[in-house]
Amino acid sequence: MYNVKRGVLLAGGLCLAASCLALPARAADLTTIPLKPFSTPAPPPIAWWTGPYAGGYLGAAHAVTSEDAFWSFDILSRCRRETAHMSSTAEADADGIAGGVFAGYNYQVSPFLVVGLEAEIGATSAEPSLAIYGNGTVSTEYGAFGSVRGRIGYAFRRLLVYGTGGLAFADISHPIAGTSGDNDSWRTGYTVGAGVEYAVTTHLFGRAEYLYANYGDVTVSDSARRRADFSDELHLVRVALGYRF
Repeated sequence: MYNVKRGVLLAGGLCLAASCLALPARAADLTTIPLKPFSTPAPPPIAWWTGPYAGGYLGAAHAVTSEDAFWSFDILSRCRRETAHMSSTAEADADGIAGGVFAGYNYQVSPFLVVGLEAEIGATSAEPSLAIYGNGTVSTEYGAFGSVRGRIGYAFRRLLVYGTGGLAFADISHPIAGTSGDNDSWRTGYTVGAGVEYAVTTHLFGRAEYLYANYGDVTVSDSARRRADFSDELHLVRVALGYRF
């Protein structure tokens, strides 16, 4: 009986010792479980293009005017008065400078896609001059001109490449030298172009841009049975400096 109790106690002691030895091993196994790395959100783009902006531009202008002129005059033929009809077609261009101001709003749809709306107004010194009615000249004189355009672009961090297009308007006159015929009116048409912008700082940006504007056709006539149809176009190559608010 004594030996049985002694065996039971010895077996219990061995089990307890084995359990104590297994605890450190299990603890060591727990410390080797790999932890998932902590994921951080991607940083925002360096230049966030959303927001209002304004600035000014200066550049070169190339104006083109096409003209179809028609006029009549009386002649004596075999003691009779007859009416002669004449017509002419001409085209002229001229270079000058252009400057103005602009303002707009951009919205960055994604890290790469930017859309916006922009309005501008400016003036130019380009004035094409051409012959008219066989004995006179006419020039194309620009008052204020401008546009309201949509823009869509692709952002490469600080660099934005974009296309643009919309409504063009201009105050254009064709004063005809030595005659009573004249016109001075606001004309509307369309404009398209493209450009690049670079964010120098968080707020300051520079721009290089090309725009083409077509102001459609206008007819000028007077009491001397003379008529002229004019078509006017303007090309602009310019640089700009702007501020994003």
